[in-house]
Parts: sequence; structure tokens; C-alpha cells
Amino acid sequence: MDGISFCIITSSKEDQQLQKTIDSIVNLNIPKYEVVFVGGDSTSIELKENIRWVAFDENAKADIIVDNKPGRWITRKKNVAVENAKYGICVVIHDYILFDQNWWIEFEKFGYHWDICVHQTRNYLGARPEGFRVDWHPLLPRGIAVPYDMIDLIQYMGIQGNYQCIKRERWLEEPMNENLLWGQAEEMEWSRRVVPKFHIRSNPNCIVRYSKPKPCDHREATADVEQTNSYENVFEVLRKCRIENFVMYYESGYNNNWSARI
Repeated sequence: MDGISFCIITSSKEDQQLQKTIDSIVNLNIPKYEVVFVGGDSTSIELKENIRWVAFDENAKADIIVDNKPGRWITRKKNVAVENAKYGICVVIHDYILFDQNWWIEFEKFGYHWDICVHQTRNYLGARPEGFRVDWHPLLPRGIAVPYDMIDLIQYMGIQGNYQCIKRERWLEEPMNENLLWGQAEEMEWSRRVVPKFHIRSNPNCIVRYSKPKPCDHREATADVEQTNSYENVFEVLRKCRIENFVMYYESGYNNNWSARI
């Protein structure tokens, strides 16, 4: 492993938030790393040899309206970040991701035998957010969370768009689709291309958290209460599908809090 490039997507309105993310990376004490942030304004961030800024035209797709808002070309922004990275592993994140202090220890301990590695994410309230849930399965409802180490279902998962840990060569092989903008399911389209093609592993001991609340936080934090009955039905479907390992997790009390299970 030659080093890690942390590729951060940001905008001019998020300087303090961005600084918190950069500080959490610096505090990991990784021997060889860099931070490449794309977008926004670099004036309030102290640039160094390993902390670089890449300018981006935030209005490049503003004439296209998505969800009643000017279009944001996040797919191009992410691709620019990885193209400007110099190390073989890229962690592509939004500017509100904070790294737990043991992230690097657990990252190195896990090893590098993967193309894409999924880590544990927690939202502002400490619950599991929308990422890495069932996205396309012939029997299971879309959006159901599964344990991060439930490899039987990885082929049906969608990788969340605000935190993508990937080998740089793999990203360049399958970049984000620049015909899509933020809010057009761009991360799901990418997931459907990369999940069947690359070697996906998950390391739930690497933990990151959101530094800001998001509109869906409350729904995610209470999902285990609101959807108990539907989850029971899901497990019945899983039994019929003979995914025995998954049923074992449930019946052994692996984790009773569905929305926060790892």
C-alpha cells in the first residue's frame, strides 16, 4: 500500500465543516496520506504539500433543475477528485464525514485484499444511515439493512454515495456516470456496475460518523420500532430462500436493533 488519498467533495458554504473532516483525518496519524478536496473556496483552509485544493465550477450544471434545485454535478466532482489523487487507495467522501480515532488501526489490521471496502457509518444520532442496504433483490424489499459481514447478500447491495473506499485503478475503470447529477440515484447506478464486477469486502471495525444532522436521521434512528412487523416478514422470506447464515444471525440475537446492526 503506497498511501491513501482522501478525496473530499465540498462547496463554498462548508468551510468549518470541511476543516473538521480534515482535522479528523490528520489526527489518524497515517504514515503516508493526502487530502484532495474539490470545490468550494480554499481561502480558509491551510494548504500543504499533502492537503491540496482543486477548483470546480459549482454552476456547471445549474441550468438543469433536479428536485426544484439547480443541478449539482457531483459525479464529475468525484471523478475529478480521484483523477487528481496520487495514491492507490481512495476514500471518496462528503465534507461532513468524521473518522473515529481507531479508523487507521482497524484499516491496516484488516488488510488490502479487496477492490472496494465498505466500512461502518453512523449518522448524527448514532444510527445506521441509508447506505449499504439491499437495493435489488428478487424477494427482499428495497432499503433493508443487513449486517455488514453478511457476505451472502453483498451482490444485492447498494454502496452509499457519501463514503466510498476503493482502489484508485478500479474507480478509473468504472468512474461515476457524469450524465447523472446529485439526487438522480447516481450512487445506485454506480453500485449496480461495480458490485457484480469487483471484489467487495466489508470492515465494520472502521467507523465514520456524520458531523451534521440530515433530514432522514430521525426516521433511520426509529426504523427498528416502526418496521418490526415487516422485518419479521423479511426473515420468513429469508428462511424460504435458505439463506441459513442470515437466519442464524437473527435467531442467535446477533443484534436486536435493526437500524444500528453492523
